[in-house]
Amino acid sequence: MPETDSLHTNIWERFAQLYGTPERIARLWEQWMATQTESSIAFLEKALIDSAEANKITLEEARTRLVLEKLVEDRGPRFVEKFLREHDQASKPLKPMSVKKKR
Repeated sequence: MPETDSLHTNIWERFAQLYGTPERIARLWEQWMATQTESSIAFLEKALIDSAEANKITLEEARTRLVLEKLVEDRGPRFVEKFLREHDQASKPLKPMSVKKKR
């Protein structure tokens, strides 16, 4: 099982690095907060502070983690798989076209 945990950790870290750009996280956070009550927002902000302190990370890193966890919770783990697969396909170099003339 440790290999599986390591694999999931690597996939999660890769997804977080590629998908979790500061601009995207800010936009997703704003969209999420627009749907919350004042008390929910206060609770989430307190949870962010607690998470940052407990994990010895910055508040921004805690926010990124929370937003990505919420995204995966809402869209499902297949969203992560699809995103990474599409990213890998898009980053493959194109094969050169054959330009040989037929004789």
